[in-house]
Amino acid sequence: MDHGNIVEFIGFAIEVRGEVPEAALVSEWCSNGNLVEYLHEKPTCDRLPLVSRSY
Repeated sequence: MDHGNIVEFIGFAIEVRGEVPEAALVSEWCSNGNLVEYLHEKPTCDRLPLVSRSY
């Protein structure tokens, strides 16, 4: 998928820490941070547009 608002998916990783494996999606670098950081900095933002398909 090629869209200006969607980061490129690079791969998938599994790391074992202790007894529970942790999974992660790997994407291209985002200079403005990730969604978790954004939501932490802006807890009152409207979240629906972040997950909906609105162009």
